[in-house]
Parts: sequence; C-alpha cells; structure tokens
Amino acid sequence: MAQCVAVMLGGQAAEAVRTLWSGLRSRWGLELSHAEAAPHLTLVVVERLRQPEQLRVGLAAVAAEWMPFSVSGAGYGLFVGHGHDSAVVHLALTRTPQLSALQAAAVTTVTESGGRLQGQSEPRYWRPHVTLADRELTPTRVGQVMSYLAGKGPKHWTVEVDNISVVAPDGSVACRLPFDQAN
Repeated sequence: MAQCVAVMLGGQAAEAVRTLWSGLRSRWGLELSHAEAAPHLTLVVVERLRQPEQLRVGLAAVAAEWMPFSVSGAGYGLFVGHGHDSAVVHLALTRTPQLSALQAAAVTTVTESGGRLQGQSEPRYWRPHVTLADRELTPTRVGQVMSYLAGKGPKHWTVEVDNISVVAPDGSVACRLPFDQAN
C-alpha cells in the first residue's frame, strides 16, 4: 500500500465496513492488499513524498479550517485496470461539492509538500469510495461478490467526514487530525 491522505471512518460506518470485510473473507477468502489498514475513504494516494513533516503541518492547517460533514452512498462499484493485479470492489460515495473541496485541499497540500500523486488521485479522475476487496477478484468472483453485496450489504450508508489523516504504507495511521469543532 502506498502512503495516502484519507478520512478515517468511525462509528457505524467503520463497523459496517469491517462486517463486509469479514463476510467477504469468510465466504471467498478475500483479503485486502492493505489488510492492516482501518476503514477509510482515500482522498489522495501519494506515490512519493519528499517532505513528510511539511505534509503533517499543511494537513493540520486544513483540519483547522473544516467542520465535520456527512456524505452518503447507496451503491457498490467496480474499478478495473486500476493499477492492481485484479479489480477493486468498493462502496461508492457521493461526490459532493464539499467533499471535492476537501480532496482538492489535500491534493494541494500533498503537492506543496513535494509529493507526487497517484494518477487516480488527480481531482478530475478521483472517485470517492471505500475499498471492500482488491485481491484475487476474477470476473466470476466479481459477479459473486456483487450479487452477495446487492442481497446482503447495506443499501444506504452515511460517512462522517470529521478528520484528515495520513495512512502509512504499512496501513498504520501516521497521524489523525480532527476537524476544528469550534469553527
């Protein structure tokens, strides 16, 4: 897993994602390529970063300017040819103007810190999502997983966007910066 700037999920959203991960693992043995990472919404995948401390300082300034907000989703998606060995099945989230503005602030902070973005993190290509499975997804297995999710998965979810975080390449949270609750 590359380093990324993300929104760490909490509460019911995180628990719902963990439940889906567990169901996919027990049913098909599916693992995530970053199984050690907590549930998160990736804003920017960073391929290379020259000044990590500058990134933390910049993201702290971003967090101080934002109030928590929610985004919702009501479907599942599939990325193919996404730089993985297989497809990516995900919870699709609505790309709102507010979420797009947060992603743009993260992109600016990464680039100002000497970071290089992974191509799908470019604002024109970025699609907000929470990864459910991204390894060993053959076309047959993708069909099975999507059928399972359509029948058993949540039909609608809400994600609270209340932090901006850095997820290290090993999946650990390098820093979690809560949004300013007093703005």
